[in-house]
Amino acid sequence: MQKVGRNYSIQAVENALSLLEVLGTVDEVKLGSLSKALGLTKSKVFRLLATFEKRGYVKRSARSGSYTLGPTAFEVGGRFLFSMQLLKRAKPKMLRLARELGEAVYLAVPHRSKGFVFIDMVDTSHQVAIASLVGRSYPLRSTAVGHVLLAFGAVARERSGASGEDLSEVRRVGYARDCHALGEHVRCVAVPVHGEPGRVVGALCVVAPSFRLTERGGDEKVIPRLQSAAGDLARVGGYGPVPEGAGVSQ
Repeated sequence: MQKVGRNYSIQAVENALSLLEVLGTVDEVKLGSLSKALGLTKSKVFRLLATFEKRGYVKRSARSGSYTLGPTAFEVGGRFLFSMQLLKRAKPKMLRLARELGEAVYLAVPHRSKGFVFIDMVDTSHQVAIASLVGRSYPLRSTAVGHVLLAFGAVARERSGASGEDLSEVRRVGYARDCHALGEHVRCVAVPVHGEPGRVVGALCVVAPSFRLTERGGDEKVIPRLQSAAGDLARVGGYGPVPEGAGVSQ
């Protein structure tokens, strides 16, 4: 007999998402129509709208009083679509790289300028492995991925706490590495993923236990292959390397 899964949905969140979905199907709509479409009282819908308006997800016309999706909704949707396109292009390269190295390969993208998030991975073939980091976000400072994103201008450098000298060195050599930043005895080596000319949109990296990915032996094997895979990914997307001196936040 098939077990019925537990229902963990939260009604207030369901209502909020339903509201955004309705707004996504029309050019503009008034409070009364939204109330009818959602089966909620006008006061409940108004409170949801006020919250979304404050965060930029909804915009209210001062002239007509109608509501439309706001800039934040389009920004989030655009990021999602871009991430899906990047994932599709990156997956074959990640699979090949993981086979060659036998280590976990990750794809990371900036996360609201506060850090970065891992959006996909291909796991290691070794028995000793790091638990999946997909969906987890990390700060820019002291992480290899963060330093790559900062050095190549994918995110603003202000208030990151990263040394300008360190970032200049990352840009010069074309990669960054860290140890223990993602967890105890965990090492990471990261390289930039280029988007349109002059812009870095993410990072490709290898994450492994420090006893396997040693600085002396492991990096020599990993770095050239990572850079080659990132270069192939840029070519698949129709982009080339970032020109020297372009796209770096000062």
